[in-house]
Amino acid sequence: MKKKTKNKPDVVKKEGTVLSADDMDHVNVPGNTAVTVRRRRSRLLRKLGSLKFGIGLMGILTLILAWATFVENTYDATFARYYIYDSWWFESLLTVLGVNLLCSALARWPWKKIHLPFLVAHFGIIILLIGCWGTAHFGREAELSVYEGEMGRFAADFAKTELAFTTLDFHKPKESSEKETLSSQTVPFYPAHDSHLKPKSELLEQQLEAMKQYPRTTVPLTLGPLNWQDCAAWNWLSGGFSHKYSLFLPVMFTKRSSGIVYSQNDVRLEIVDYYADTTLKPVEPLKVLTLWKSSDWETFELPLGGKADSMEERIYRQFDPYTKSGTTPNGERIAFKLAKSMTQTRAFCGIRPAGLPGKWGEVVVRQGDGNYGFSMEELLRRQEEFAPKFEENREKIRGTQIKISEEQNRLIASLKSRPVEEDEKKESQEKNSVQTEIQAEIDRLESELKTFQTERETLFQKIRRPIGETGLMLELVRMIPGSLAAVFRVSAQDGTSQSLYLFADAPENNTFCDRFGLTGVYFVDPVRLAEEDSGAIPPASLERIRKPRLELLQGTDKKLYYRYWVNGLFHKTGEIENRDQEILIANDSEAPVKLKIDTFMPQDLPGIRIEPRSVFQKEYAPKERKQRPAPRIRVRATVEGVEEEFWLARDETLIYSPDNEEARPVTGKTKTVTFSFPYTQVDLGFCLYLRKFEQAFDPGTGTAAHYASVVDLHRIDDLSASAVERGIRIQMNQPGMFQDQLTGRKYRVYQSSCSLPYFPGTPQYDSKLGGLLLPMEETPRDKLYASLFSINYDPGRGMKYMGCLMLVLGSIWLLWGKNTVTQTGREC
Repeated sequence: MKKKTKNKPDVVKKEGTVLSADDMDHVNVPGNTAVTVRRRRSRLLRKLGSLKFGIGLMGILTLILAWATFVENTYDATFARYYIYDSWWFESLLTVLGVNLLCSALARWPWKKIHLPFLVAHFGIIILLIGCWGTAHFGREAELSVYEGEMGRFAADFAKTELAFTTLDFHKPKESSEKETLSSQTVPFYPAHDSHLKPKSELLEQQLEAMKQYPRTTVPLTLGPLNWQDCAAWNWLSGGFSHKYSLFLPVMFTKRSSGIVYSQNDVRLEIVDYYADTTLKPVEPLKVLTLWKSSDWETFELPLGGKADSMEERIYRQFDPYTKSGTTPNGERIAFKLAKSMTQTRAFCGIRPAGLPGKWGEVVVRQGDGNYGFSMEELLRRQEEFAPKFEENREKIRGTQIKISEEQNRLIASLKSRPVEEDEKKESQEKNSVQTEIQAEIDRLESELKTFQTERETLFQKIRRPIGETGLMLELVRMIPGSLAAVFRVSAQDGTSQSLYLFADAPENNTFCDRFGLTGVYFVDPVRLAEEDSGAIPPASLERIRKPRLELLQGTDKKLYYRYWVNGLFHKTGEIENRDQEILIANDSEAPVKLKIDTFMPQDLPGIRIEPRSVFQKEYAPKERKQRPAPRIRVRATVEGVEEEFWLARDETLIYSPDNEEARPVTGKTKTVTFSFPYTQVDLGFCLYLRKFEQAFDPGTGTAAHYASVVDLHRIDDLSASAVERGIRIQMNQPGMFQDQLTGRKYRVYQSSCSLPYFPGTPQYDSKLGGLLLPMEETPRDKLYASLFSINYDPGRGMKYMGCLMLVLGSIWLLWGKNTVTQTGREC
């Protein structure tokens, strides 16, 4: 008995018959490779586009969407968007769905008329998916906040996260153009500007100038709405969270920007840790026990932060929350300081006197690993000799700048004036003559200004002293009257500078030049100064220098260091490694001291420790928390081999500013890189000037029933020119359409909300308006609003609309065309 073969018999094509697609798979055409390839391709398309596969995929997506709804209801939309909708695996599932639909359509090629409803519905879904993909990857959602009477161009994208840094190369000379003059840099020039009017573009011009002077590099990050310590796999598997729904988040399958995220041009960035929300908790102050000449131990509590609590603290420069000091009954001083960088930490123990002669002592500054000494005798002599010349030169430059500004205003006014029609030719000739005369005067003044600038640079070269080969210069600005303290200016070759305050009688109050990674100490011999000086220095300052002084510093490495002074000189510096034992300091000196640390809790900020808030704790649940989360990121930054590790807080300011308080500088050998954690900035490519904000309330209530903004559209290449379009009204349900002048994108601008009105006397009103008149107004505003706009750019909007329309039409066609449905279903 013959066995049945599994191979199907050859099918013989009869005359006038048409074989189906299934039958074609079983037709053997010996030696015909093209037919074999088409057969295999058709089989692959039918498998990828099979109905069973599509139904199973749709079922999986349905379960995931139901799960995402559950997650969103439990937490908030941010969690569902980050861990599900924006995840790589969900996007992969949608891609597979699109491939299934496409293969299902291609498997029916060549298409016939009966396939049209089927194709319209399937291609509608494909186009809808492509539109959603374009929106997710290329769309932008941002917010723009503008005060009345100001221009706005840069919006903030709160949904995206980035790390930004600016680089100051103080070893490199400034690149200047021959056409650039000091008048355009120092004196704000507003054509035909009335001093009673508020300039439209003043704030935006300042922002653009800061961006030009300090270009910013941005590094996009993916961080997520959870603390990273909550994302550990063992935490999720062990179920140790108090929240009963914690296991419903797929945190283990989500990408995060951890590790090294940037490494170029001697700058390396590494993300160490991330807190999605933080709280600042006070820590116990440093408690120190000291034993001086007396037989009893003295206890000092040195809390950081707060306000100045003694007159002595108010005498010095300003109260520094990073420093706290105290005095014993016998006059010994003890101080505690919190370092802001590892450079300052190393300088605390590494700076040493240079031994330069002179009754006024010496100044030693430290930059990098080098100490550089300067005689105060020489610095004082240079300052006394050239200070009058500097003042005279400064007045000359200022007066010339004012004259140039006045002549420029005259020139612009003459250009705007039109000749009289009766004698147009004569008026035009007189006008050209006046313009030529004014321009000649401007050229003469600018030439004179360049002469004064050259004179100023010569004076700078004579009064400033180079700080080794660092490219920095040190200049004595003045002595602080009534104390042994001085103000210095540290300047770089690119023109940037920063002040340095040094106190010989209170070195714990010395400032740190974070822009250049430089600090200094003013050393004075009080015995010699008392003998040679005729009483110009108060005895109290000399007495403070003579008394022993113990300085403690917490470095950025969370370690505790000490520095001990006796009679104005260093005796010992070092690290306190064992906090439980008594430490004997300067036993060979005339004033030895014993030290014991009673309480020491490392601080992240003055008197504060940064702790994460867990979203799984009920009191910190996103739905119940009223305030916006305060995320912080821990960064390990390396600049030219110098490594620092620090926390960066979210920068809440939307205005570009290189001097942000939350920024952290790291100084290498030749440059300083300042890191910040800002909101992602979106350049809209157009400028909106807010003329007026309108608001109406429901009768008898404080609920806003209607609000709108009246704006003018300006070009970005000429802010002082007339508006391209005036009086554009943007309402709650009537957005404005504006085109990016750089890329051609079209943004929809919606009226989102507004701030409370600010009245005269509030900081917002006084700083933004403060008695000035807005253009085209005759009386000052009695209140000031800030309007908040929602900016939307959706490149996939058209495809999504078209895909939805095709899906609806195809579905209706399939439902109402019974014959088409039957035949199409039979072929499926």
